[in-house]
Amino acid sequence: MQQENTEKEIKLSLTRETQARIFPKISADSIEQIVGRLKAAFAFAGFQISGERQVNNVDEYYDTKGRGIYAINSSLRVRHSTNGPKLTVKTPLDRRTGTFTRSEYETSISEDEYARLKRSNFTPIIEGHFRELLDQDVAHTATVHNRRVEMVLNRNSERYKLSVDRIQFMNPTTSAKSDERVEIEIEALGTDAIATLDDIKISLCEMFPEFELSDKTKYEAAIEFVDETSKTILSEVVRVTKKYPVIQALVTLLGILGSIASIYAIIDLFLQD
Repeated sequence: MQQENTEKEIKLSLTRETQARIFPKISADSIEQIVGRLKAAFAFAGFQISGERQVNNVDEYYDTKGRGIYAINSSLRVRHSTNGPKLTVKTPLDRRTGTFTRSEYETSISEDEYARLKRSNFTPIIEGHFRELLDQDVAHTATVHNRRVEMVLNRNSERYKLSVDRIQFMNPTTSAKSDERVEIEIEALGTDAIATLDDIKISLCEMFPEFELSDKTKYEAAIEFVDETSKTILSEVVRVTKKYPVIQALVTLLGILGSIASIYAIIDLFLQD
């Protein structure tokens, strides 16, 4: 089943200082505290809250080797959940700090279809949405693990989806993982909600000063983490090969073969010793 629609949502996250001070280690209890405060605030504002549930998603992002999709503030995502894989393409329509309006194409796919898309360099998707990037190699560039609590908010003709996300980024090349962080998303469901979403954003910032408006999508934040960890690995390659000349030839050979993950594994092994 294919769907195309316009998505408008606001994103807020705990400031790094607040997370380090109040929630140094994200847990089910800390998420429950945040969810409870949000529910109380929306109930006080006259919203009815329904459909609360927990969802575990693993989002794999794909891009060209030169990150052509990232460069135009877009994303190509395959989400894995209990309902099977779902492919989503998001392209920007409007963007202000904390508010993201995007065109969204979404379709459920089977595991076999997913495998075929990977083998074909996602050609049908690239051709349909990023034609200027056609014939470029596509790679798995980032993974986001997301333990989400979501619910629906209703007030008169306004309807929103509220999500509290407990997210962790992973570098697919090295398997390095970030610390967990918290992000709040509120998506407008319908034209009346779209018209008042910015008012909700302002109210939330006033009521919860420990939250700040997000200036990045999840994919952009994940790529930032991937770049940070890749720089760390590069510095480790330089340091370890100087210290252990015996592995310099191996690193050179694996680098020629493009096996960065193997280089990382060798370095990790020597560091353990």
